[in-house]
Amino acid sequence: MSRGESFGKPLGQDWRARDRNGRDVAPVSASFGSAAPSSLMDLLAEDTRNEIEQWQWCVKMFPGLLSSHLTNDAQKHIFNAAANDALSLIRQVDLLEGRAAALLARALFEHLVNFMDVTNSDVNTSERFMAHKHIVAEQLSKRTWVIGGMTPANQRSEKKRLKALEAAATRPVREAIAKYGKRFRNGWAEGTIRDRAERLGTEEGYIGYRVLSGVVHGSSGGLQGLVRSIKGGTTLRIGSDLELTALAFEEGLGSFLEFVRALRVVVDRIESEELEARTYQVLERFEEIRDACIKVDKKMWPKHPAPFAAISAVAIFPGGKVRWYLHDFRDETMTPAEDPDPVPDLSRELQAAKAHIPEMFGGRPYVRPRLDVAVEPKRGATRFPAEALLIPGDHEFNPTNLGFTAKDIARDWHSSLGPQNGA
Repeated sequence: MSRGESFGKPLGQDWRARDRNGRDVAPVSASFGSAAPSSLMDLLAEDTRNEIEQWQWCVKMFPGLLSSHLTNDAQKHIFNAAANDALSLIRQVDLLEGRAAALLARALFEHLVNFMDVTNSDVNTSERFMAHKHIVAEQLSKRTWVIGGMTPANQRSEKKRLKALEAAATRPVREAIAKYGKRFRNGWAEGTIRDRAERLGTEEGYIGYRVLSGVVHGSSGGLQGLVRSIKGGTTLRIGSDLELTALAFEEGLGSFLEFVRALRVVVDRIESEELEARTYQVLERFEEIRDACIKVDKKMWPKHPAPFAAISAVAIFPGGKVRWYLHDFRDETMTPAEDPDPVPDLSRELQAAKAHIPEMFGGRPYVRPRLDVAVEPKRGATRFPAEALLIPGDHEFNPTNLGFTAKDIARDWHSSLGPQNGA
């Protein structure tokens, strides 16, 4: 199925309801490690935060003053891209979004090589760099799969825009290919990034570039910060990659520092001098950034491998009605599930359910986990808070917490009934 064919098909339902008795669902279970802080900067020393803020001001303000002194259009465009990516890099580092920061850090090395090339090369010139925008315009004009998801009016407008884009790019693309060859479609520059970096004397940054490329290309090496071996088991984490956060800060700011130094060769003004000094001073704080990332990372990883992310649970309602659910411990929700096939033996659960009094527990049925049974959630089913079905730990008639806990699910539930809804 193509991308366009996916439009108009429901991809699922959002769950935003709260428990009927007003309890909020915990966002992360303690069994799965702690959540990341909202800002890394809050963990840094005040003078470090001030240093970064002053650097951000310089990066925002100085390009407008310096660009008019550059010698060609490509330098101006690349400088603008580098400044924007450097600012975005720091924002992503602050948010502990290591993977996003890695992409920006990698781009900053390419901006460095591109800037030096259009400044010094007789082959990879400013004219060549600027001509490649027509190749991109041509490629954008072929991006039609999104049209199928638009309203009729927007479809007509978008088709018209894409046709105009294609018409405007046709002649410049033909001329560029004639001048620079067919490979020009694959990239604007002559030579690999490694060869160009070595020729320009920036090969030291290429090592980090290769590491960051593992993230871009989705290689297993680019996932190291999200994988841990914990007590013989492999744990994969959804969330912040703190290893990449620190690495991206170091590599990205290192490339931007070299970029500003290359800029000073062309425009040696008081603004470019200050920008270099500010960038250097921020980069000097890399150990504090790294230490903060390591500290947060240790807290986020669980000390023990979580036994299950979600398990099957069977609920027995008054009158013997049996329903199945998938209980997700990460956000403490339940999802209605299809009956397993074949249906397992429930004789012990049915017998134990006879002693259960739903009226004592807000009408909640008898519920038991079944680790030996695999169930699939019903298509289109809405998740709901687990406490709406399970007996809350602080319930008046549940002083021993009859809900599912991390300790509970580590046991063999089916071999020992215990009290209803848990032990």
